[in-house]
Formats: sequence, structure tokens, C-alpha cells
Amino acid sequence: MANLEALKKSRKTDRAAFTKAYNKVEELITLEGVDISELEAELNVLKVKSDRLEITHASILELLPEQDFEAEFEVVEDFRDKAIRIETKARRIITCQQNVSNILNSTHSDSAIINSTENVVTEKRRFKLPKLELRKFDGDVKEWLYF
Repeated sequence: MANLEALKKSRKTDRAAFTKAYNKVEELITLEGVDISELEAELNVLKVKSDRLEITHASILELLPEQDFEAEFEVVEDFRDKAIRIETKARRIITCQQNVSNILNSTHSDSAIINSTENVVTEKRRFKLPKLELRKFDGDVKEWLYF
């Protein structure tokens, strides 16, 4: 029983650390222009804390009596689900931002080539166009509509 109590104390600190890391990743996900490297770093921290919590949960589940097992197992599953959901969201954001940056990099180099060829083409074209004159109002009210 003393071992179970020690594991429960360890679980308490592991859950607090997991929740802190989870909240940090969730905060980064909600930001508009999140730094990918920072998000990946916090996601790795969450993964380590989740693994440590998983080990503690497994040790506790082995020592629990049958009547407490189901309730504790549901709580463990909730933590697993939270970790999986937040990791999936973060990975999706990371891949989307990497795809966007790859597209922007390729588009930037392509647009530089296009702009340089457009400049060459526009420099060669010079047209002489007639000057347009606007009709002047002579003060007659009857001619106002034509003006």
C-alpha cells in the first residue's frame, strides 16, 4: 500500500506537469503566426511528459483493486485522448505551415523570373497614343446632360 501511495503522489506531479505542457501547446496552437520550431519543441515536451504519465498510470493500474480499476482506467483514457488530440492538431498545423512556406519559397523564385521577363518585354513596347480632350461645359443648361 505504501508503494501505491507513493505512485499516487508521483501521478499527481506528473499530471500537473502534463497539464502545464498541454496548456502551453494549446496556447501556441491558438496563435495566428506560431513559430513552428517553438511548437515542435513544446510538442516534444508534452510527449515526454505524456510518456512519463503513462508509465505512472500503468504502475498504478497494476496495483489497484478491481473495484477502483474501471474508474481509474477511464481517467487514464481521458489523458491519453487529450494527448492524442492535441498532438494531431499541432502536427496538422506544423505540416500546413511547412507546406505554405514551401509554396511561398517556390512561388517567390518563380515570380522573380516572371517579373524579370515582364520587365524586358515592357521596356521594348512603346506606343504613341493620341491625346484625349475632355468636352468643355459651355454654360448652356440644355447641354448639361451631354457634358
